[in-house]
Amino acid sequence: MIYTGAVKKPLLRVVAMAMVLFTLFSVFGTVAYAADSGSIGFDNTDVLDDLSSTTAGGKAFDIKNYPFNENGEVQIISFIEYCYSYKANLRDHYGLYIYVYNPQGLNLSTDSKQNKIQMAVSYDAEGNPNDYEKFSLEFCSKVESGDYKNLFYKYKVIDREVGGTTFVERVNSNERRYGNGRGRPALFSCVHCL
Repeated sequence: MIYTGAVKKPLLRVVAMAMVLFTLFSVFGTVAYAADSGSIGFDNTDVLDDLSSTTAGGKAFDIKNYPFNENGEVQIISFIEYCYSYKANLRDHYGLYIYVYNPQGLNLSTDSKQNKIQMAVSYDAEGNPNDYEKFSLEFCSKVESGDYKNLFYKYKVIDREVGGTTFVERVNSNERRYGNGRGRPALFSCVHCL
């Protein structure tokens, strides 16, 4: 089929208009998300989905290593850092999350203002933590039902300024340490934004 110039122009206009509309909807969709309540999409992901694609104790997470144990103690098994960037203008969605193993399957408080974590905020010349602060925790998710009910919890660390800087400003692109309050760095995984 041969197109004449009269047919090509309207067809090109329709294609161009479709591209413009697609671009406008893409931009406004992004703006609407950014103007949302400040919630990060990662806040709403499932605790088991997160853990299944991360490490705990330096090894790939395997749920078989975390059985119910009536004598076990609640412990942090992993940190996940979401959307870290060395570029300051790309840090809007940065978040630090902790994953808690609750071997007794107790119903832990999810809305208590007393839920806090103590973390290192500065280090001496040898790299040892020398100052600690407590940070509030915001509940994100837990295993709600089934064989693993209450076994795992996910909390977001609520960042705040300490000495004029926040977590994302204190860490660097080569090494990001979050001390566990016992003189050792805590383990964490990093999830980058695409």
